[in-house]
Amino acid sequence: MKDRLWSRLSRAAWLAFAVHLLAGLALALILRRGLETNADLGDRLRFVGGSRLAWTAGWICWTVAALTILNFYARFAAAHLSALLLVWASRSSYPRWIQIAGFGVVAGGAAPSAAAWADSAAGMLWANVVLVPGLLLWMAGVAARAARRKG
Repeated sequence: MKDRLWSRLSRAAWLAFAVHLLAGLALALILRRGLETNADLGDRLRFVGGSRLAWTAGWICWTVAALTILNFYARFAAAHLSALLLVWASRSSYPRWIQIAGFGVVAGGAAPSAAAWADSAAGMLWANVVLVPGLLLWMAGVAARAARRKG
């Protein structure tokens, strides 16, 4: 049973990692042209109207990313028997670099919300520029560690 939990956690973490990497690339390479970070409203509207397939595909990546991270959190909680403060509750199970990445995600996760509350498009962009790599590092660390623990 325990091996199955770790195996599922590893798969969920690698899947979330891959999908978030793809979503981050979609944001950087496609979606940015149609977001508020592009100050030229006309250019944004032309891009969204003229690139509907790319625009929709980019947002589908982020929708799937949301689903994969929910699955990851559920598997993480199941493997550690704790849904409250996931990183804190599991800190003894992981090396320090994974803990630091996890705490960075916890701290950095509030930054996009704060930027949105402050109506700062630039703040939302830069908060995600910092958050997404930390999230990727944490998920990759958890995936690798869980894969080793299952055996």
